[in-house]
Amino acid sequence: MGPIEMCIREEGRHEYFLWRVSNFNLIWEKLLETLSDGKKMMLNIIEEASSAYDQREEWCAKLHALKMKAKNDELLHTQDLREMQRIMDHDGKLREFLSVKGQKRIMKDLEIKEQTRRETLIKDEEKQVEVYENTLKQIQDFCQENNIDRIAAKYLKQEEENFALFNYVNELHHELENSNKELDALQIKLDEQKAASANDIKDQQASVKMIDEYLGQVKQEVQEAGEVLKGTEEKFKSILDGIFQIFNILECDHVPILELIGNNTSINSNNVSIYLSLIEKRVSELITIAFVTDSSVFCEEENLELENIS
Repeated sequence: MGPIEMCIREEGRHEYFLWRVSNFNLIWEKLLETLSDGKKMMLNIIEEASSAYDQREEWCAKLHALKMKAKNDELLHTQDLREMQRIMDHDGKLREFLSVKGQKRIMKDLEIKEQTRRETLIKDEEKQVEVYENTLKQIQDFCQENNIDRIAAKYLKQEEENFALFNYVNELHHELENSNKELDALQIKLDEQKAASANDIKDQQASVKMIDEYLGQVKQEVQEAGEVLKGTEEKFKSILDGIFQIFNILECDHVPILELIGNNTSINSNNVSIYLSLIEKRVSELITIAFVTDSSVFCEEENLELENIS
């Protein structure tokens, strides 16, 4: 075995030893940690056990005190109960003695009270009978009859008449109610008619107001149209005057007008067409005359020019 192999083997052993040491250290630390946790848990358990023991001792002491108190209370209540029973027995005996002793006096008092009650009842009945007799006497005096049967017959007859009158009054009351209902219905209808009439009057007043406004507007428009018409008539009159002046300036023939309208030669809307036709005719004549005159003048000028040339 060479030195190199020896060195390699030593290094391997050294590494293996280091691994074993590190592994041991890890296991040791885990064991120490586990031991520490176990100690902590044991201390906690010891503290809880001590606390539970102390609480147990405290509750045992309280339970013993309560038992002693309950026993003492039981003794006191038993004594009180015996004392009350003794008092009740004494009271019972005393009540029995007093009841036996005062029985005769009580019976005597009751007999006196019963006698007084009977006398009072008899007096009340006598008073009631007296009242009935007085009432019967008044009825006999009122009816002027001593026979009770006849009085009863009269009463029954009068009662029947009263019942008939009562029914008649009920019928009248019923009819009166119906009449009141009809009157109420008629009053309601009358109020409705009044309301409708009032509404109609309001509508008519509104319509009249609208018509008045429209009439005023129409009057204003008519007035404006009248003013426009007046201006138009003035313009038309001025136009007619101008036409008549043109008619006179052109010295138109009045004979056709006199033949158609007579001696009234004033121009108006009815005969303006005649004046216009005569003016048109006169203008045509004047144009023709002017054309003929111009033609003759032109011919004379040409003749003069020809003579001058020759």
